[in-house]
Amino acid sequence: MLIDHNYIWKKIKNNSIFSSIIFFESIPSTNTFLKKNISSLKDGTVVIALNQTAGKGTRNRKWISKAGSSLTFSLLLKVEFFHLSFLTLFIGVCIAKSINRLKPNILNLKWPNDLYVEKNKVGGILVESIHHNNKKCDVIIGVGINLSSFNKGDHSYHSIGITDYSINQICILILKEINAEIKTLFENPNLIVKRWNKLNMFKNKEVIVRLKDKKIFGTFIKIDFEKNLIIRHKTKMVRIECEHIIDIKQYE
Repeated sequence: MLIDHNYIWKKIKNNSIFSSIIFFESIPSTNTFLKKNISSLKDGTVVIALNQTAGKGTRNRKWISKAGSSLTFSLLLKVEFFHLSFLTLFIGVCIAKSINRLKPNILNLKWPNDLYVEKNKVGGILVESIHHNNKKCDVIIGVGINLSSFNKGDHSYHSIGITDYSINQICILILKEINAEIKTLFENPNLIVKRWNKLNMFKNKEVIVRLKDKKIFGTFIKIDFEKNLIIRHKTKMVRIECEHIIDIKQYE
């Protein structure tokens, strides 16, 4: 799959939040590039790479991708600090809505930043922020999605399983969705939370919530508007602050 960044830019530039697209055949990390050059780049800059050699995941994990098999891009946004905590959910919803238009109900979301098809992880989101004060911050949003399956070493990486659309078409759909819904993020972030809950792969399922010092078993009910996880543990509803959660897995 080849990326035509000029074609992508032509399709997204009008009446949008995007200011430019920077394209690399190969780069260590699109997020790292934005971070290093943030002072000279405009709000709305998109960086797309055909290949990332040192992609970043959460908690300093590596994001593994393959040239031509993965869509990898990063976006620079300047937002109010209040909206920062909603951004990962927002981007996940935008991606899921875009992909599910092509193949209904194929993509679901796993808290906080993973993209899943059935039980297979096919993508992820990494949001990194640089605070200027308690009101404004620069935010770098990294996205990686496997469009076709591939092997690296002894590990197989699953994909969204959509072969009828090009990497350019999928990238355009996602960026257009972000542009169309950004107003919702700023004006009605609680609606983003509602939409995320509908796409939650663990909705009404038994899960294990791993915290730093313990594990809690229960039924995943929802993420509330304060970004707390609500689970039903035995006969009681338990509220867990999401910032204290290390991982959530389905109980089997």
